[in-house]
Amino acid sequence: MKSSFLFFSLVLTAISQLAFAAPAPADNGQGPQDNSNGASPTDHAWVDEGAFESGILGVTNQYRAQHGARALQWNNSLAWWAYGYLDRNKCAWKHSQGPWGENIACGYVTPAHSVQVWGDERRVYDYRHPGFSHETGHFTQLVWKGTTDVGCAREWCGRYMRWFVACEYWPPGNVQGQYAQNVSPQRR
Repeated sequence: MKSSFLFFSLVLTAISQLAFAAPAPADNGQGPQDNSNGASPTDHAWVDEGAFESGILGVTNQYRAQHGARALQWNNSLAWWAYGYLDRNKCAWKHSQGPWGENIACGYVTPAHSVQVWGDERRVYDYRHPGFSHETGHFTQLVWKGTTDVGCAREWCGRYMRWFVACEYWPPGNVQGQYAQNVSPQRR
């Protein structure tokens, strides 16, 4: 396991040196959402590892199927990295600037709802002029056809009384010049 993680880390580090990927989506200036959602630090959907993973993957893969992308596989190495980021981050509302794609959210009642909010950015994505936008960067990463793996982590942020979630994607999406072939319109 240790050698697999080391190999994976080395590959990711090498690939991260390529400068063709677009920057991670900005937070749109919204910061952590101020939703009075009733989520607590003991909610099953957040604290149970299986429920957390299936909540993330279930909604993620629904959106991906609706946009002609294959289902993502859960990647424990990415999840482990996300946990480390959240531990270092201390609930600050910012992207990690890591070498892979990333979506972050804070303040939603379930992990699945966090993913739904990212996916619902599709309402404002311009398929006629594909490309990066701060308003749709979470959505485009979510359904990016070239992405195969996801790993996510969460942390209870007591000062906000909210859950903070970070999902890491490999290979990263939002690569400039590759939107048309990686982000398809929703199938009816």
